[in-house]
Amino acid sequence: MPTYIYIYSITSARKPTRSSTISLSLQNHQDFIMDTSTYKTVTTSRGYEYSYYVSAQKGPKFPVLFLHGFPDYADMWTEQIKAFEQQGHTCIAPDMLGYGKTAKPLDGEAYNSEGISQDVADILEAENVSKALIVGHDWGAYLAGRFVNWQPSKSLGLVVTNVAHRAPTEINLPDANARLKATLGYEPLGYWAFMVQPDGPALIEDKIESFFSLLFAEDDSIWKTDLTPTGKLEEWLKVDRKAQIASYITPETKSHIIRRWLEDGFAGKVGWYKAMMENTHWNHEKKLTADAIRIKVPALFLGGARDAPAPAVLGELAMKPLCDDYTGVTIDSAHWMLRERPQEWLENVQDWIQKKF
Repeated sequence: MPTYIYIYSITSARKPTRSSTISLSLQNHQDFIMDTSTYKTVTTSRGYEYSYYVSAQKGPKFPVLFLHGFPDYADMWTEQIKAFEQQGHTCIAPDMLGYGKTAKPLDGEAYNSEGISQDVADILEAENVSKALIVGHDWGAYLAGRFVNWQPSKSLGLVVTNVAHRAPTEINLPDANARLKATLGYEPLGYWAFMVQPDGPALIEDKIESFFSLLFAEDDSIWKTDLTPTGKLEEWLKVDRKAQIASYITPETKSHIIRRWLEDGFAGKVGWYKAMMENTHWNHEKKLTADAIRIKVPALFLGGARDAPAPAVLGELAMKPLCDDYTGVTIDSAHWMLRERPQEWLENVQDWIQKKF
């Protein structure tokens, strides 16, 4: 559930450092990552250690890079990766900065899009991948678009889910919420302020069942009343409210996600929000030229018709003018399209790939 960030130039000449490959243990990962993958670590040129999954067998078709968002992990892409591997693609899916065994810096500056794009490029270099299709969801979608901006030579195409690519913007949250409320009838980004409060991560962890139930509520319309308006997420957590959980979330999935959340905590994860709220992104991205901001490779946006923080109609308006070869698809889903409508997502992406590549 994204924002924008504040970044700094990376001047280190250090090369990414490879580490030994560790085969996945399905017992440890509860079958959420396919057994055809390996789990690796790499130290990027910025000095951050990243953990990532990569297909054990190199496929004959172009590689695909999967970037997750908040508060997911690389294993959210399990079913999509299985499908792409069956089609002959090599798949790479990092646990992004702040997640899993990847580094978890606490300062928003670390999460700037220029720097993380370099981190991701270092992962591709470690796997001898010169160019890939870049696929992202939520904050991973934001980063996917920026990766194409910062690393165009490594980008074959762009697929963004729920969160559209958009021009760099300096963030003033009250003004943004007021403008969007005038259009939408509700504040879509009010929860950002809570995410960057010093006590926010601890409150989420303390009320983890409440937080989970709101994020994955069966009635996703409550996001407009109890998540996105300013102050409502904090209010929900403090009284420990709980919603009925969506039918597409199995008990096993819930247990797996909550276990990983509590292992990691949220102090690193909210760095993605700090980077936006502190205008870290803007401080880096304002140096991108109008030409650099354009997406010159084929681009696909899959928007959720019921996505409260990122309505599909607004995403298309932002992204389409910035793309040379744009395709937009609106799917009847809320923010968790990959869980709610996985087959529809896959069919649309594969159809687009057949047409464009």
